[in-house]
Amino acid sequence: KIYSLSDESKKVLKNLKNDLEIYVLFDERDQIFDELNELLKRYENLSKKIKVKFIDPEKNILEAKRLVEELGITQNNSIVLKSKDKKKFIYGTELAEYDYTGMQWGQPPTLKSFKGEEVLTTGILNVSEEKQIKIGFIKGHNEFSINEYNEIGLSEAKENLEKRNYKIEEI
Repeated sequence: KIYSLSDESKKVLKNLKNDLEIYVLFDERDQIFDELNELLKRYENLSKKIKVKFIDPEKNILEAKRLVEELGITQNNSIVLKSKDKKKFIYGTELAEYDYTGMQWGQPPTLKSFKGEEVLTTGILNVSEEKQIKIGFIKGHNEFSINEYNEIGLSEAKENLEKRNYKIEEI
């Protein structure tokens, strides 16, 4: 299923109520550009509410500068999801996992996995949902912390819930 979307992504895209603009400021020479381009075409083909605009900051400097100022972009290789008055920034480093072991011999990092669909679908949920359900975790009585990154922390559960557009807080 390399070239198909997950059922969850399809459901999110089909249930969009408002228009969604996706601005992609990415260098076309980036390792993940082709996969990102292919993924966003699939999103656009599945929902008429999605409009994707690619801007190569190297080739189209003026348009990139205008968007940086208008949308508040702070990094190269960024994606901005915009629906009504909500914006979500996604950075290239969030879209993939890299292997850096070759860097000690002067080689560039190699792509281990592309996480674009998961990250983009979560971002779309964040800007398209009208309301966000809150989940509270009790603290102060020796409960496991949602902010600890170890075998007894709940940080992974917190991250998975946030990816599904839940607002997580400690009480």
